Amino acid sequence: MATLSPDFTMSANPDSLTIPAGASGASTITLTGVNGFNGSVSLYAPSPLCPSPYCTTWEISPSSVSLAPNSTATATLTINAGGPGSAGNITVYGNSGGLSHSVNVAFKVVSSGGTPDFTMSVNPNILTIVQGSSGKSLIILTGINGFQGNVSLTPPVSCLAIGCPTYSVNPMSVYLSSGQNATAGFTIQTYPQTPLATYNVAVTGTSGNLSHNAPVTFTVVSSSPPDFTISANPTNQTVPAGSIKRHALARRNGCLNSHLLHLHGQSSQHLGRPSNRDEWKPVTLRQCSLHHCPLRFNIRFCNDSQPE
Repeated sequence: MATLSPDFTMSANPDSLTIPAGASGASTITLTGVNGFNGSVSLYAPSPLCPSPYCTTWEISPSSVSLAPNSTATATLTINAGGPGSAGNITVYGNSGGLSHSVNVAFKVVSSGGTPDFTMSVNPNILTIVQGSSGKSLIILTGINGFQGNVSLTPPVSCLAIGCPTYSVNPMSVYLSSGQNATAGFTIQTYPQTPLATYNVAVTGTSGNLSHNAPVTFTVVSSSPPDFTISANPTNQTVPAGSIKRHALARRNGCLNSHLLHLHGQSSQHLGRPSNRDEWKPVTLRQCSLHHCPLRFNIRFCNDSQPE
């Protein structure tokens, strides 16, 4: 088996910004260590040398982050918008020894005459949660067009049935200024009785007459691997010598791929693939001598991808 080398990944959230002229915007750069990576990563984002106030410039802070195995670290890319109409892509580079990665952030500078507002995003916005455990996302809010004020955050409303997921946001209010980010944690708690399904929910942000949603999709999966059961009815059978007697095996949630064997090896019958529902399969016993004939089954689980 090939051994995976320690490495790191980079992502940006948001990866595209619209910034009013003369204001600033920010993107969070997230670095994640994979395959046991442990070390520091140097960050840089070359900004143009332009003395004119109409030029857009940017900077990354901090310029170096430390990553422990399977952990994350963040840095902030701040974009100072110049004159309206300019646009471009900023590349943030990350280097550690012989490893090098980069991530792009697009920006567009617009006229500063827009209505003050804010945006909301979620990272990650798709989660898989094991039944009975919790999942977490980060809510990211950005003020635009000179917005400045508090934004109240409201988690989704949980249903009242037993096992329904519950939701919380912390903090439930954040302060925003134009071009700046604020964050809040969103937690989804599931329970042993939570139905296995995919859920679509949203965190709502409100400030005065302004309201926006940050949607999240999560899937609750079982904490146990798929399995099947097998039973026989009846468990004892009297068969006259030389005759044929039919016996039934019940199989559930999988399929039987086996041979039914007499201890004397005088006969056998193959059991094929069942349908997805519970199914009874007749088994024929033949040529047994005049005494008890215990039976042995060799059973293995198989799935739809296996051939007949």
